[in-house]
Amino acid sequence: MARRSFLPESFLWIFPLQQAAELIIALALFNKAYGLYALLCAFITPLSFTQVVMALVSLALVFPYAMSIPVIRALPVTGSGPGALASTMASISPSTMSPKDIINKIPIVLLACVLYTFDLVLTIFSGVIFAHDWAEDCEECDAAAAASTAASVSATLSDAVSATATATATATASVVSSAASAATSAVSSAVSSAASATSALVSAATSSALNVATSSVSPDDETRVRFGLRDATDRDLSLDSASRGQETAATIIIAVFLLLVRIYFALLLLSYGIKLRALLKQLKTNQTQLQTHGHGSRLSVPEANPLRPWAQSRPSIGGGGIMEPNPGAGDTDPIQGTDFGPYSPDRSVPYYLDSLWRSFALKSFDFISGQKTSRDGVY
Repeated sequence: MARRSFLPESFLWIFPLQQAAELIIALALFNKAYGLYALLCAFITPLSFTQVVMALVSLALVFPYAMSIPVIRALPVTGSGPGALASTMASISPSTMSPKDIINKIPIVLLACVLYTFDLVLTIFSGVIFAHDWAEDCEECDAAAAASTAASVSATLSDAVSATATATATATASVVSSAASAATSAVSSAVSSAASATSALVSAATSSALNVATSSVSPDDETRVRFGLRDATDRDLSLDSASRGQETAATIIIAVFLLLVRIYFALLLLSYGIKLRALLKQLKTNQTQLQTHGHGSRLSVPEANPLRPWAQSRPSIGGGGIMEPNPGAGDTDPIQGTDFGPYSPDRSVPYYLDSLWRSFALKSFDFISGQKTSRDGVY
């Protein structure tokens, strides 16, 4: 009966879907930014140089750690501790992956863990920058809206005061003219008529001014349209504000969800990588012991490779899997051989590059996981 892997089966399906979703977001927002950071910066333009560089790095890292999916499928870690090696090897078919293949391919998964963790830190840092830029943008919009509203109210009150003053002056002139031309017997009736006219004009002007001021500061759009005081600029500002609020809410919800998914996957990959690192150390220890005591094993027998003939007699830094000592140089330790240095005269460039990325993957994973690298710098 096959043992259950440390990684859930659903992870092998959800992880590629999550990468595809972020790639779709990047393509949809190609004119603004790239990667998950594009979702955060979709409504902030123009982007700074730092923001564009961070977004490009986030998108570029989608592909390397996606290459680790086949290796994760073929390496189900089914235990922990001293029994992890035996249980894991029992669950792997020899025809699918040999022990030497396991040693060669584990650094690929460890490199994916390192890149995914780096991408997560980059995303969190990008979110902090986004929140800062968004707050500044909102403050500028609020200040502009407040200034526009204050100017509109001030103009309305000025018009109301001017209308009241004009009505009062007209009523006073009418009273003086009537008093001068009327007879003495009609003074009382003229004064009464002037008073009623003044009262009516002042009441009408005051009522009009109050209605105009109320409609200018009221949040009710129907009242503002009824008095014809809502211009095109005000309507555009209100529509932009409503649309911006909806876009902000949708952006925050999607970004937080994807960020939580990233954190979960990063922790899961980190735990899986720690178990793979322990498995790799056990395999290398067993291989070294077999070679030191002179016992033949499939782990110590190099496979013929016409493309890399130099790899049949020298080890690969970071898990090349070829650990046969060089009998001509008298090497007995496959790790501390005399010709193990990275600057051997017959060392080719492809082999050096292959050794370099494996060494980087193992050392960087040991750093982020808090493990101590052995004295050889690799295992």
